[in-house]
Amino acid sequence: MRLDQFEGAITLVAHKDLPSVRRSPKVLVVDEAHHLVGVREGVLAASAARLEALSRECEVLLLLSATPALGDSKRFLALLNLLDSVSHPINDLAGFETKLAKRREFGRLLLGLDPTSSAMVLLVPPWPKLDADLQRRER
Repeated sequence: MRLDQFEGAITLVAHKDLPSVRRSPKVLVVDEAHHLVGVREGVLAASAARLEALSRECEVLLLLSATPALGDSKRFLALLNLLDSVSHPINDLAGFETKLAKRREFGRLLLGLDPTSSAMVLLVPPWPKLDADLQRRER
C-alpha cells in the first residue's frame, strides 16, 4: 500500500479527537492502539467507543502497538476483537485465555525445532492429552 493510492487528503487525528470523526475512512490506521481498547471511562472513553464503531465500518483496519499485549489478556482480546469480533468475542475472556494457553504450548513445540536439521519430524501429543495437561497446570 502506498500513500499515492488514496484519493484526497489523509487526515491525522489525535486519540482524544477521534469522536469528531463522522465519516468512516476506507483505511484506518491507529497508532498506539492499546491505549484505546478496554477503556470504558475517563478521558479516552468516547474515543474508544468511536474506534469500536469505526473498526466495524472501515474496509481496512491496521492497529499499531509497540507494547506487547500478551501480558494483559483482557486488553489483547479487546485489540483482536476490533479486527475480528466473531473469532474473538469480547465477552469470552475465559475462552480466549484457554486459546492463548494452547497457543503457548504449540509455540514451545515450535521453538524446539532445529532449522539446520536436514530432515524434521514434529511429534505432537494428541490434543486431548495436551488439553488435560493444560487444565492440570492451571489448577
